[in-house]
Amino acid sequence: MTVNGEVIGSFAGGAEGKGRMDEVNETRRRTGRRPKTAESGRTALLRAAMNQFSRKGYDGTSLRAVADEAGVDMALINRLFGGKAGLWSAMIDLAASHESRNAALAAIGDDTGMGVRQRLERFIDVVVDVSIDLPVFPGLLLQEASTPGERMDMLLDRLIGPFGRDALPLIEEGIRRKVIADVAPNVFFSLLMSSITLTMAAPHHRRMISTDPAVLAEVVKAAAKAIFLR
Repeated sequence: MTVNGEVIGSFAGGAEGKGRMDEVNETRRRTGRRPKTAESGRTALLRAAMNQFSRKGYDGTSLRAVADEAGVDMALINRLFGGKAGLWSAMIDLAASHESRNAALAAIGDDTGMGVRQRLERFIDVVVDVSIDLPVFPGLLLQEASTPGERMDMLLDRLIGPFGRDALPLIEEGIRRKVIADVAPNVFFSLLMSSITLTMAAPHHRRMISTDPAVLAEVVKAAAKAIFLR
C-alpha cells in the first residue's frame, strides 16, 4: 500500500498492518492533514462546537474537546476564529442561518389563507421541529439561561429574535380573536418558547416522553397546542 508516496508492504493485512495504519491515520489527524473527501476544518469545528457548547455550556467546553471531536489541530481554532469567543459567535451565526426555519417562519406570515389559530399551530410546529433538527437551539438556551450576559444577549438577538419578530404580531392577533388568553404577548411568547425548548433540551424530560424523536415531536406539539391555545 502507498502512503504519501511510500510503499508499505506490511499494511497488506494482519493485526500488525492494521496497527501501523491506525498510527498513520492518527498522525494525519494530529498534523491537520484531512482526507480530500472530509468536510473542511472550519465546518468540522463548527459542527463539533455546536455539540460541545449545547451539551456542556460555554464554560464547560474546552477547545481541546472541540478540536478532538472535529479531528483537527487545536491551533486551527485560533487561526480561523481567534479563540473560544470567536468560535462561539461563528457557531451562533451558523445556527441563526438555519434555512428551513427561516423559510417556515416567513411562510407563516405570508400565508393569508390560514386562520389565526392555524398559523399559531403552525408556529408551534416550527419551534418544535427546529428543536429536533437543530439541537443546539434548545441546548444553548438551557445552558445559558441561568447566566445572563453577552452570550445570552447574543442568543436572544440572533436565535430567539427571528421567532419573536414573526410570532408577536400573530400572538397579538390571537389574543384579539380570543384564541389565546388575555395576557401580555411577550409573556405568552416567553412561556411558550421556554416550555418547548426546556422539554426538548432536558434529557430526563425527553426520556419521560419518548426516545423516538418523531414521537417526541408529535407529543410536544399536541401538548403545547392544548395548553397554550383555546
